[in-house]
Amino acid sequence: MAYFMSHTAPKTDREKAEMKKTLFHRSPTDGDLSGVYNTFIATAECDPLRDEGEACGLRLVEASVRVTARRYTGMPHPFMHMILIEKAQMYATDICSELRRIHAA
Repeated sequence: MAYFMSHTAPKTDREKAEMKKTLFHRSPTDGDLSGVYNTFIATAECDPLRDEGEACGLRLVEASVRVTARRYTGMPHPFMHMILIEKAQMYATDICSELRRIHAA
C-alpha cells in the first residue's frame, strides 16, 4: 500500500489542499459518514484489505447507515472474478439481490 500511496500522494501544496476536500474517497473510514447511502460490504477472508473493509462497515453503522456485510470465507481478494467458484456465484447473487432490494424501495 505504501508503494501505491507514494505514487498517488499529493506533492504540491495545491494537491494537498485538493486531497483534504476528497478525504472520503482516499480513505472511506475518515471524515463524516452521515448521510451515506445504505451499503453492502463484501469482504474476502484471505484478503489483506479485509479488515479495512469491515472497519469501514463498522464506521458506517456508527454513523447510522444501514449496512449489510458478508465475509466470503476461504476466498482471496479477486474471488468475485472467478465465476466458476461457488462463492463467486454467491457474491454475484448477493449483489443482484441488494440491487433488487434497493430498486424496490
